Amino acid sequence: MNRRHFLRTSAAFAASSAMFRNAAAQGSLPANFNGVAVYDETPKGRIFIADSLSYLTRRLDLMGPLRVSQKDVVVGCSFAGLQTFADPLSLGPRGLIAHAAGVGKDNAGIAGLAMAQEYGVPAAACLTMSARMSDGRSLLLDGVIGHLNEAARAAGVRENMPVREAAYAILDAPEGQARQVDSGAGSHTDGKITTLVETKTGGIYAAWFIALIKEKRANDVFVTATHCGETMAQYALAVRPKGIIANDAGLCKDRSGVIALTILEREGIPAAAVAALSARIGDEISSYNDGIISEMNAQAAKKGVQPGMSCKDAARIFLEA
Repeated sequence: MNRRHFLRTSAAFAASSAMFRNAAAQGSLPANFNGVAVYDETPKGRIFIADSLSYLTRRLDLMGPLRVSQKDVVVGCSFAGLQTFADPLSLGPRGLIAHAAGVGKDNAGIAGLAMAQEYGVPAAACLTMSARMSDGRSLLLDGVIGHLNEAARAAGVRENMPVREAAYAILDAPEGQARQVDSGAGSHTDGKITTLVETKTGGIYAAWFIALIKEKRANDVFVTATHCGETMAQYALAVRPKGIIANDAGLCKDRSGVIALTILEREGIPAAAVAALSARIGDEISSYNDGIISEMNAQAAKKGVQPGMSCKDAARIFLEA
């Protein structure tokens, strides 16, 4: 590389970096942020942030009049898995950024990146410990890119880039396209509830997402495929199960990947998490068959659940308590 080319390239890079810094400075969050909001609106499109990707399609009460368009980039603090990406991809956003959630067994925490690539959608995930789980603001403002697909790389996203800068970079990618995406993608149960153990007084059930349960189930135990972040607790409190087990998502920044255990403890609900490396996040059957308990709340510990125990044994303890 000759000196003139080097100087020209360096100047272009500096100008590009300055553009990102200036653009990033324009964005802001509403004082009454309720879990989903538009961070910035530019001539190219908007940057959405959400505490959970599920809010975009399942919590229209939070969305209000907001709807994701094909010009928008979504920064949503769910794990970057197959199921969590399926519904957002159907909306046709320009790009998606989510959380790696420990990456975990078989790279399940970032499996959605390859699915997004099949549709030509730029997608990336932050490094597990760089941002809090279930906290869209932390993902946008604290997150650092750790994983990305080729479409995101083509848009200028790179490893170790701040998430906020990556979101602005993706605004230069082609507009998205609404499409049909199987919402049960990657799930052995196709998004349905599976009976694992059934007795006269209650049962153990597998559900990839506790929000699929629409009524209180005080006699039943649920093994789910998702993380133990704050949004999991919100949905679990509507069900109030006899016990619940999910994935620790690699713990995440400030142990936010298991904060649901503390929240549910205050409500008297036994809860535990399997290690991300022991079971595929996003796969509730893997949680049950392969999962090894890594974390539990005091309610679960009092009943005999311990680290290193199989998920099957812990679920049975919850059921028989």
